[in-house]
Amino acid sequence: MNEDTTHDQDSDEEPAHFEFEPARFLVEFRLPEADAKLLDDAAVAVRQEFRDCSKWKRLRCRKVSIFAERDRGTIYVVDVGGSVEFDWTWEGAKAFRPKSLDDNGKFSDAAYEEASYEDEILWSGEILEVDERNGCLFIALDNPEAKPTAGAFFVRPFEFLEGLDAVYNSPAFAAIREILPQRLAAAEGGIHPQLARTHSSAIPQLSEWWEHSWSVLWGPPGTGKTYTSGQQIAAVLPDHDERILVVSTTNRATDAIALSIGNAAKKTAPQELADGKVLRIGKGASPQVFASDGLETMLRGSASDVLLQIDDLAQQLEAFDGWEDKALTRKRMGELRAGSNDQSKQLFIDPEVQVIVATAFKAMSFLDDAIVKLLIENGNAPFTTILIDEAGLMSRAAIAALSLLAARRVVLVGDSKQLAPISRMSRILPTRQQTWLGSSGLSHLDDLDATPKAVHVLTEQRRMHPDVCQVVSDFQYGGHLETAAETHQRVSDLAPFIADFSRAIWYVLDAEHSELSAVRAERGPGNTSWV
Repeated sequence: MNEDTTHDQDSDEEPAHFEFEPARFLVEFRLPEADAKLLDDAAVAVRQEFRDCSKWKRLRCRKVSIFAERDRGTIYVVDVGGSVEFDWTWEGAKAFRPKSLDDNGKFSDAAYEEASYEDEILWSGEILEVDERNGCLFIALDNPEAKPTAGAFFVRPFEFLEGLDAVYNSPAFAAIREILPQRLAAAEGGIHPQLARTHSSAIPQLSEWWEHSWSVLWGPPGTGKTYTSGQQIAAVLPDHDERILVVSTTNRATDAIALSIGNAAKKTAPQELADGKVLRIGKGASPQVFASDGLETMLRGSASDVLLQIDDLAQQLEAFDGWEDKALTRKRMGELRAGSNDQSKQLFIDPEVQVIVATAFKAMSFLDDAIVKLLIENGNAPFTTILIDEAGLMSRAAIAALSLLAARRVVLVGDSKQLAPISRMSRILPTRQQTWLGSSGLSHLDDLDATPKAVHVLTEQRRMHPDVCQVVSDFQYGGHLETAAETHQRVSDLAPFIADFSRAIWYVLDAEHSELSAVRAERGPGNTSWV
């Protein structure tokens, strides 16, 4: 693979034609000028990370099981054991098995990557979710008739980095890169310009905060970051001058914030919700969880909706005897697969859709869309605002790139005291380069006493026992973290002899002999982390 030409072929792509003018907002960030060297260093760092990670990863499937979720279709669970360390960028990656792949490792992985012939693919699919603890991949197949089997297969866990590298290094993005130094400087922190014009669509406690073009919602554990984000986005819906993109890391986290927005919109903007103006796009959305909250309209026309239709047709195939019925059904399945990406693109730029919720992986892929790229080159963007959830897990380089999709406002939601971005190369790069990979847009935040108006801090938590909260508050947050009154009054459902005693586990990772990936993935009741 020639890294210098990655994505270049898309520069000549003809923009798709839709029956509407794409959403278009004039960029008015008012960010100060920045040193072009920031872009040079970020580009080098991203290229080094991409080179290090852009290798097909060979895994061995030990067994395959079916996870059939109601209203979602058939998802295949591929068990690879606990020997692989995953991270959130695997979600959205491609898993596949070439026909010539041998199970005994006779040929190197590079031999398959660099092969001059087009190898037949026995099965392939998109990774929707990763289970680090049990070493499993949840996969939606491209073709439901071509099912995974035990044995070797490949994963390309670098598509997110491939898109990021294109933004920073491909000639196709040369014009767009001219504005990246300003975005990179803002991602380092401390730059919070006022908006060019005021907007009243904010919940009361965030009214001043919403008037900045680069802002942070800083929330320690259990303080309601997802809830508050949902309330704010729902409050904006009646303002038709706003169009908002909400992104998060994993499909599960993306569903969580989408549900928060949808449930808040039931009260503030029920008509907009019913009219399909708030959508969760992407294959990884779980229709079952949306249906349980009465929010099925948020998946209307989404890729997950198409996947369900394809799965239904695949099941019908097994009942057909005649070749004519099978041929027509396969033709329809092919049409649905081909149209799925076009439908997502259409929704992404449709001005009638006011809020789009997607994974960061999905959003990054749209930067390479011909229409979106042309908008940005001409000083516009398809959204007024981008809200980046779990921003503490995303590198500054990724945040700056994603900010290109917004015209007025970047909102970062997360906690600088929790996990930082995962980077293989940042430890060996010079400091001026490693900051773009190993640090997030929240990494500069340390003191809750010294935050500007553009950084709103949530300090009331509803998750931990008050005694446990006090330990965390004193250790990490300067004593500012408080416990909500209803949490103080919460009655424990544990046995009486321990119900009145607070409990905390202080987990010393340095003394842990298990693999780090297994420790990080360990979960307790309700899928909450032990650590």
